Amino acid sequence: MFKSGTEMKVLMINTVELGKNGISACILNYSEILRNDGVIVDIAAPNIVEDAIRDRVQKCKAALYEIPFRNSTPLLYWNELRKIIKEEKYDIVHVHGNSATMTVELSSAFVSGCKIRIAHSHNTTCEHQKAHRILLPFFKFFCTQGAACGNKAGEWLFKNKNFKVIRNGIDIDKYSYSYKKRKICRDKYRIAQEAIVIGHVGIFNYQKNHEFLVKIISGLQKYSDAYRLLLVGDGELRTNVEQLAKELHVRDKIVFAGNEENVNESLSAMDMFVMPSRFEGLPFVLVEAQASGLPCIVSSAVTTEADLTGLVSYIDGFDENVWIESIMKSPYGHDVMKDEKLRNCLREKGYDIQFNGRMLRDFYTACIENELE
Repeated sequence: MFKSGTEMKVLMINTVELGKNGISACILNYSEILRNDGVIVDIAAPNIVEDAIRDRVQKCKAALYEIPFRNSTPLLYWNELRKIIKEEKYDIVHVHGNSATMTVELSSAFVSGCKIRIAHSHNTTCEHQKAHRILLPFFKFFCTQGAACGNKAGEWLFKNKNFKVIRNGIDIDKYSYSYKKRKICRDKYRIAQEAIVIGHVGIFNYQKNHEFLVKIISGLQKYSDAYRLLLVGDGELRTNVEQLAKELHVRDKIVFAGNEENVNESLSAMDMFVMPSRFEGLPFVLVEAQASGLPCIVSSAVTTEADLTGLVSYIDGFDENVWIESIMKSPYGHDVMKDEKLRNCLREKGYDIQFNGRMLRDFYTACIENELE
């Protein structure tokens, strides 16, 4: 266990693929900040990690444990985690997910003798409701502290139990609008500079609802040929979405960019950010989109906490005509005159990665001090 005057040692565990997604961005960002602040942070992931992510982990001098067995062979995954946590003697195990299925990781840490087991909620619901309900009593037993990306995400998972809100901080200046980046990105994907680009960043899965975006761009073509759709990300449903685009005869109106290293450049290329998620917490990328000055139209599944700048509009339900009308009536493009004001607003509301990194370290310290008392 932690001794005063020594570096604390933390294992962050991602319950989803460590890749191009919001939870992963949160883990990687905080790992870099914490390492610079004297905290030893290692990362465990349920997948084989791509080289770009592995390189980033190595740069912040973190150990990376790739244990790709969580869904297919959970007992093997559990046991591998147990051995790692016991051998490395972590002071804190910090699990990132969105449901009581984090019991798998928390119980492994418990058996390994780790006294501080933090569950971090990144959503306001989950896909596997039955498993969540079954595991919830065990989750409450094994979880010693709760954290969440926002109030709604914390209330969903922890109910009346106390939890610490640690917002998904970003490098705010990095996401400022750049005409140079806009031109480079549009030229790369052969998008005309005068086109109206509706954008989205996210994994192709049921939650993100990409099929609806394809239907929207199809409907918009009836009013103007200027609209284009830029989809950044990848995932298991991408092939289905591409097939739907062909069936609706809008494949040539959509750019499937795949996973992009520099999302900030893609955001500069967009004129509007649209997110029709079926369920959502406080999306990391929505903070980035606002930092870029983009007007954002999102489903009411996204927490109202996400509107940090007044740039976010909410729509109830999934009536295509309502969404199309809202998009056509919305202003589009980046208001560069408000750029500095937007950045200051995000800092004031607690989304600066440097400040939040210090907050997370203080949270860890408080957890350890309480355990030592």
